[in-house]
Amino acid sequence: MRWALDADGVVADFNRAFVRTVNRLWPGRVPFDFQPTRFDYHDILSHAEVDAVWAEIQRTPDWWLSIPAYRESVAAVVQHLIGHPSDVLYFLTNRRTDTPGMPVMHQTQKWLAMCGLDWLGMSLIMCPSETPKADVCKALDIGAGLDDDLANAGGSIVLLDRPWNREGRAEGVQVVGSVAEFFSEMTRSGALIQQ
Repeated sequence: MRWALDADGVVADFNRAFVRTVNRLWPGRVPFDFQPTRFDYHDILSHAEVDAVWAEIQRTPDWWLSIPAYRESVAAVVQHLIGHPSDVLYFLTNRRTDTPGMPVMHQTQKWLAMCGLDWLGMSLIMCPSETPKADVCKALDIGAGLDDDLANAGGSIVLLDRPWNREGRAEGVQVVGSVAEFFSEMTRSGALIQQ
């Protein structure tokens, strides 16, 4: 079976790193455990403030290496692959590449390795933001993918329930509560999602 997982919001806690950067700029501005209700953070920050946070990220060498992992998600990936060693797993992500330090693809590869997610049969694909992940999944004959961005959900891509993707969900979008549930449900159903 071929699988696809987004990195940020699925196995990487982008939100925690983003909040840490917000609080570096404006100490105490956002609680450490804050969960946004909007993917773009405009529920708590103005457009100019979001731009300022991204500018800070763009000044921070190897910022993508500083993102904490969702430990339960990483454990679910490892557990699945132990039970299904012939499966192929792609990490599909579209991170901004204009940050200093190592190339973002290398930062991401190193981050995955630091989390123990550098097994045989795993690949990283840096998707340009204008390329729909569903198209990548179709081209690679991926049975099912998991993403936290509502814009990517549908077809072969299941939505991971997060506070920032609850508003505006389309009818029929399949939603799971965890990476473990995703693998369990998709394995049980044979990942027969309509593409």
